[in-house]
Formats: sequence, C-alpha cells, structure tokens
Amino acid sequence: MLFETLEALKKSIKHWERMHDDPYDSADSPCASECALCEMFAYREEADHEHCSGCPVYERTGTVDCFGTPYCTCISLLKKLRTMDPLEDDDVIEAAEEEWKIASGKMLGFLKSLLPKERCNRCDDPLHDGEIKAGICSFCQEINACGKTSVKE
Repeated sequence: MLFETLEALKKSIKHWERMHDDPYDSADSPCASECALCEMFAYREEADHEHCSGCPVYERTGTVDCFGTPYCTCISLLKKLRTMDPLEDDDVIEAAEEEWKIASGKMLGFLKSLLPKERCNRCDDPLHDGEIKAGICSFCQEINACGKTSVKE
C-alpha cells in the first residue's frame, strides 16, 4: 500500500472512530465528501481515472461507493439517530444508539482490516504486538541469540 493511501486510510479510521464515539457531533458525518479515501480515489478529476479505483475499500469489495461494507447501514442509522425527537422514549433512543454502535463498530473493523499487517524483516511472518517495534519476530530473535542464521538470509 502506498504511503499516501495508508495515511488516507488512517484518517478515515479516525473519522469513523469519532463518529462511533459521538454520533450526535455534526462536525463528522459519513458523507463521501468528508472521507479521506473518497477524496483521494472517488473525486479525482483525471479523465482516465475510474471511480474509486485504487481505494483499499474498492480493492477488497470490488464495488464502488463502499457498497459491500456496513457503510449503507451506518448512513441510515445515523440519519435516524440525528433526526429523532429528543422527547422520544429513552428505550427507543438507547436501542437506536446501540444499533449505531454495532453498525459503526463493524465499519471500523472493516476499515482496520484494510491496514497492512506488520511483517518480520527477516522471515516475513506476521508480527505480534510486542514484536512490532523491533521489526523482528521472536523466532528470528531466538535464532540470532543462538548464533544461527535467520530463515531469510
């Protein structure tokens, strides 16, 4: 994944985290005009650019406009929440908020699944949380400590 794409993905994740945490904050909305990925891939003005091509969401789903993700559900639920009568029964409001948390959580999970996995610099195995800073998996660290050569050398 290109650095610019990764940065746009991270911005989109932060955007969805804010909406997930506070669906009533009108500063954030799930509109494409506020999405860093859409800004980068959906609204290019180049004549030869296909709508959404290059976007990690499009690459995963094969569809434009985030179809095939929880996005459409999120839009309708957020609209429902933001237009509810504040005098509505508390149970109804809480149920709608819970629906939002579930749907927006799924969208966040989907976006986070698009992040590239950290890999060991030597054997290319996935790294676990404690190994990421070193960039080397514990197996390769053990091999080096024993004086043996690593798998990829």
